[in-house]
Amino acid sequence: GTFKIKSLDTNDQLTVHVDLDCYILNGQLFFYGQDSSGTRNGLWALDNATKKAKFIFKTNGVNSGKVLNNKLIFFGNTSTDGNNLFATDGTAENTKALNATMHFASSVNEGTGLQILGDSVYFFANITERNRLWKTDGTMAGTVSTNIIIPDYARPNFLKYFPENKLLLLENASHNLFYLVDENLNVTTLNETRLHDAVEKDNKLIFNLYTKKFGLELSQFDLATAEILLFKDSQHEIGSFPSNLQTTAQNSLIFTANDGEFGNQFYSITTKGDIPKVIKQSPSWNSVPTGDLFKVGTYYYVKPSEYTSALAKTNGEETQTQFLSLPQTFDSSASFGNLNDEALIVTTYSSNPETNIRVWKNNVESNTVELIKEIPTGSTVQNAKSISYKGNVYFTVYTADYQTQIWKTDGTATGTKIAFDIPDNDYYSNVPRLLQVFDNHLLVAKNTKLWAFNGDTEQIKEIPFPTNDWGYGDWNVADNTLIDDGKLYILSQLGYGSVFRFNDLQSEPTNLLSANFFGTQTSFKKCGNQIYVGNGTYDDKLRVLWSINTATSSAKEIINYNADASISNLTCAKNYLYFLRENNTQVWRTNGTAESIISLPINVLNDEQIAFDDQILKLHSYDDYIYFVAKTKSSGTELYIVKTELPVYLSTGNAATGGENIKLILYPNPATSFINIKENQTPQIETYKIFDTTGKQILSGKYAGQHQSIDISRLLTGNYIIEITTKNGSRYSQKFIKK
Repeated sequence: GTFKIKSLDTNDQLTVHVDLDCYILNGQLFFYGQDSSGTRNGLWALDNATKKAKFIFKTNGVNSGKVLNNKLIFFGNTSTDGNNLFATDGTAENTKALNATMHFASSVNEGTGLQILGDSVYFFANITERNRLWKTDGTMAGTVSTNIIIPDYARPNFLKYFPENKLLLLENASHNLFYLVDENLNVTTLNETRLHDAVEKDNKLIFNLYTKKFGLELSQFDLATAEILLFKDSQHEIGSFPSNLQTTAQNSLIFTANDGEFGNQFYSITTKGDIPKVIKQSPSWNSVPTGDLFKVGTYYYVKPSEYTSALAKTNGEETQTQFLSLPQTFDSSASFGNLNDEALIVTTYSSNPETNIRVWKNNVESNTVELIKEIPTGSTVQNAKSISYKGNVYFTVYTADYQTQIWKTDGTATGTKIAFDIPDNDYYSNVPRLLQVFDNHLLVAKNTKLWAFNGDTEQIKEIPFPTNDWGYGDWNVADNTLIDDGKLYILSQLGYGSVFRFNDLQSEPTNLLSANFFGTQTSFKKCGNQIYVGNGTYDDKLRVLWSINTATSSAKEIINYNADASISNLTCAKNYLYFLRENNTQVWRTNGTAESIISLPINVLNDEQIAFDDQILKLHSYDDYIYFVAKTKSSGTELYIVKTELPVYLSTGNAATGGENIKLILYPNPATSFINIKENQTPQIETYKIFDTTGKQILSGKYAGQHQSIDISRLLTGNYIIEITTKNGSRYSQKFIKK
């Protein structure tokens, strides 16, 4: 139960300090207190049988006591010995100061502490060398100084005792340097490594440590080697968030990812399966922003999705990677434009000191950003894209009177001006959308109509819309379009209507496909001799997928409307279309039909494999392999490569990647040992590959020139496909028979 402590001899009720320190010695509880008169203040011992305390020793304070060798050693203060170190066996007659000439403390309440290590109690004394370590065994003769001096201006502090390894942790008076001392008085300098929260485990000290690379994580101090190693990387469970995968003109893969230490960085992969390498370390004050990559010439700039003043660019080489800064912050509402592959044009919104659009220019070979012009604007800004056309970059400006104008710039102040005007309609929003450059015209969508601007004549004209079977007579073209083989593919009626192909703007378009498209999000992807059209409601989530054969213009429905499992990331590799399905850990592919859809076995080069409850987020094809970004339970969001050999889908007899439809002439066919290619209709051939009927590559090689015979003697009897690649990058294929 609870009881009040009274003195054993007078039955006087005792008082104690708020911060009560108690010590157990020989089965008795010792504490610092005083009687009601205040004349007996000091060390008391509680008798458990009577629940009363006996006065032991008069001292103004009992501090930092340690029990060693059946003695209580503590800091105290008396009129004769001053602030000193005392030892007691629990009796008044055997309670004595451990030094008659030195005062071992400047204040008994200073709390500098005593620490047990081995068979001694260690402390720092209040003498000339206040940073020298002392020790005592509880006797006056055994109270001596050691050779350990902690460099600093004043007395160091004890932070912790590690009993399993018998180590003392010390810090200097400035609280910025730390030391470990073992029972043999060996000192390990820790510099700025603080271990006061550490716990002992398997001859290691586990503690929290903040580093730029890993943030605040559990680390381990190896007592044998004095090395600090990461014990647990929870940041790794978050991942590096790789994004913006792009294949450069030098055929390397670049992307951005967070390294955990300096933030977002540019990375490159030059050969499939290689470990990504940082292209150039960004300065700590200006890491690569998060956002999409925008290409100007051979350089890639990051169009940020976050507020930043950083402008980062790279062409994949360290010497050509630069980190610039604008004198204002901007985000995804800024537009990025390509000026003749020579300069980047950026338009940013500013409200300080006046509301305006600022037009900036960065020449790709320069590390400076130039302000070209400031354009007065309204109180808001619209996220609009810029389009390069005839030596100018075109962009939109939202004015103070709620109008949206189309401007252009040639990179000079005088050349930055209103480009042209399209008539308004009182019943619509009157916001123009820049679409595409086609047939020497800049295409603009405005108020459900399609307009074409001729930069040579500076004339704007409406492109008539052929009324479809449902009676619609307006375009309302979706933002995304495709130009392939000199032809324009668009989807009209905000996704509710049809896919049209323009051969030019003078001829009426061909209606290739009318279906139940229903969303504003449209994605076109050319793969082999197929053009794929996906449609959905928002972001990159597509609910339907169709294919259009460029040779026959026939259309096939691949995926019908699916509200529960949208698709995304249309990616082409070896003439197959690969894509993802929502909430699914598989990669899917098709050759243009619903029947051909299969899932791809995911066998990755990385150490870990993809589990069923992980999530694949993005796809990218590089060097005929599939890379993907996945979020896993063990590693967070990281980059992976599919090790599985990808097959080739070959539509024989047709050009696989644009150009004319040329049928390869092989002879002899069937063949026994060699085949030859008749080249009179074919552009200059550079390489060839031979596949079996499953799409597996069997042979490949350089094509030496006309009349070269290709050795097929080692092939088994059967059907094969040869694919040739020309100097201009076009591919053609044809079947042949090996006898």
